[in-house]
Parts: sequence; structure tokens; C-alpha cells
Amino acid sequence: MLIGSFTINNTGLSFRDRIILRIIVWHYYLLNLFLMSFQRLLFSNKKILQAKNILIFRTGSVGDSICALPAINSICKNFPTAKIDLLTNTGAENLVSLGALIDKSIVSEIINYFHLEKKILRERLKEKKYNLFIQLPQYDAGLIRQTRDIFIAKSLGVKFAFGWQVASTRFLAKQQSRLINFENERNRLLNILTSNGLKNYGVKFNLGITDEVKIKIKSLIEDKRLNEKDENLGMVVGAKRPQNRWPIEYFNEVAKYLLDNGKNILLFGGKEDLELSKRIGGEKVFNYCGELTPLETAELMKYCKIIISNDTGPMHLAYAIDSRVIAIFSSRDYAGKWFPPKNNTTLRNDGELCVNCFDECMFENDCLKKINPKIVIEALMQSLKR
Repeated sequence: MLIGSFTINNTGLSFRDRIILRIIVWHYYLLNLFLMSFQRLLFSNKKILQAKNILIFRTGSVGDSICALPAINSICKNFPTAKIDLLTNTGAENLVSLGALIDKSIVSEIINYFHLEKKILRERLKEKKYNLFIQLPQYDAGLIRQTRDIFIAKSLGVKFAFGWQVASTRFLAKQQSRLINFENERNRLLNILTSNGLKNYGVKFNLGITDEVKIKIKSLIEDKRLNEKDENLGMVVGAKRPQNRWPIEYFNEVAKYLLDNGKNILLFGGKEDLELSKRIGGEKVFNYCGELTPLETAELMKYCKIIISNDTGPMHLAYAIDSRVIAIFSSRDYAGKWFPPKNNTTLRNDGELCVNCFDECMFENDCLKKINPKIVIEALMQSLKR
């Protein structure tokens, strides 16, 4: 795990590319060697499976949370008699936390430290006397941030700890995009567990969908006469980042095609997506943006044959409940990191290596504009045939 969670594309490379590739590999090796050395210096993991009081640390919103659920499930399976708490934070008040998505029965306590003073949080955690700290780091978590987290774990008095890994940096970004195949976030986190001696129990999403949620959504389906799943297609037209939004005019063109073929369209998203989603109109368009909780959204997605989505949180919700996804990705980030499972369809313009943009697109979303509606309609037809 010292070079991160990726494979190397080393076929047909020039001498210059081979040199650059070696530099990139050494870049990740040295960063992770530093983290591994600190981990081994401060913690002993020889009898890690004896841990009985465990703290899992994972931050982020919907997408980050969904991708972490298989790893959290595997941790719980590896320690069936342990008390397991979850430490989390979205970083913003309007974002959805892991605690709002996970089946709360698989962990003992969910600690959301948003708005909680650091001193109070540390004292509260020390009182619990954890003996194992497992960090499930975000893909883009850097060396400084993770070194800080190692010392935080040490300050809690834990005996065992692991999880730190630099998996993605912006060093030689365009070359990384071209020469490296990045692992998806779900498998990356599972690989962190296996490299530290735990068993991988597979990709399972423990969402906290209650009977109350199921009854509410079933009533909604019956009221709107949306019982025929094959006639329902979902769309997620918004995204937190503008760089991830496929043009709404393109979504509208695909919507018209579906409506002309007698399909129902269900729109999913948050309140912030409502105005944008209103541009998708039609008698058989049902707009649920801002009306449902994330878990209610997930349950309603079960009644859709396919979900067409931007790279955003609800896209991860869709495949987590086994709804088929057509995911449309920009080129702002490395390919593979946030892709849905392989039984879904991923559309990305690999000819546009604009990863240097990351959060500031300089090309007016050109990479997304070159994925025209015809491409999405063809992918939709292929998916329906399957």
C-alpha cells in the first residue's frame, strides 16, 4: 500500500513517460513510507483483532459516506463482539452526514463533531478509552492532514491504529491522469483494511432505510401511479460542484426523448437543485428535488429502471440500492476514483485531460459539453436492452 491504490498503465510508453512514471511512483512511495513509519513508531498492531473498543474516523458528505459503507461493514464483521463508534463530520451545515445514511444498528454510537470545540471533542473521546483507531481517509487527504490525524489518534491513548494513506495528489496531474489507473473509492478503503490484516467482506451498503420510509415511498408511488418500474427513469441534473454538471439543455433533450417514448421521469436532488430541475418539464415529469430525505430518495430510486446522473451524491445512492446508473463524469479529476461499480455505465471524455482545473474550470465545462445527448441516449438504449 506504499504507492497508493492504483495500477500503472505501462504499455507502449516512451522513454520520457517511463521516467515520469517512475518519478510519480516514488512520489507516492515516499509520502506513504513517511505515514507508515509514523504509524509503526507510535502504534503496535500485532494483536489488532483483540481490540474491543473501536473508533472509526470518516468524514465527508453523501458520496464519501456511501463509498465508506462497505469498509465499515467489513470492520464490524471483523470485530463482531467489539463496541464500535463512528466519528464523522461533513464540514458544512447543509451537507448530509454519514450518520444520516448508515444503518445505525451496526455501530454503537455516531459522533458528529461539526460545531464541537476541539478540546471538548478530545476529552469526550479520551473518556471512552478506545484501544483501536481506524482512519478511512478521504481520497484527496494530504500528508500534513493525515500526519495531524496520526497525532490525534495518539493523543487519545489508543494502542492500535491504522488507515493512513496518501492516495491522490496534484503532482504532475496530467501525467498521472494519463499514466495511472486509479482504484475506485470503495475498493481503495477495503484494500486499506486487508493490507492491515483484516478480512474483506465485500461491497455491501448498510443504509438505514426503515419500514417507515418504505411505507411512505410505497404510498407515494401508488398515489402517482408509478408502480411499473420499467416505465420509470430517474435523473439527477444537479451537483454540488458546477464543474460536474452536464448541461441542463442536454438533460432536457434526453428527457424529451424519453417522454416521447412514454416513459415517466423522476427528478432527484436537494433544495439547491430545485430551480435547475424545473427546466425539465412535461406531464410525466415528477420532481422530488428538495422534498425527500436522502434515505427516502434512495428508496424511491428502487422504483426506477435506470438513473441518469451527474457525478454527485445521489449517483452513489442509486447504485447502493442496486438501481442501474448511467453516470456522466467531467474530466476535472482523475478517472476511476468515484466511478460506480462496473455493472453500470460510466461516460467520461478521456480526450480532455483538464485535471489541472480540479475546482476551477478554465474551459467552461468543455469536457462535459462534448458528451452530447445522443451518446447518453445510445448508452440508455444499450442499458435497457440488458
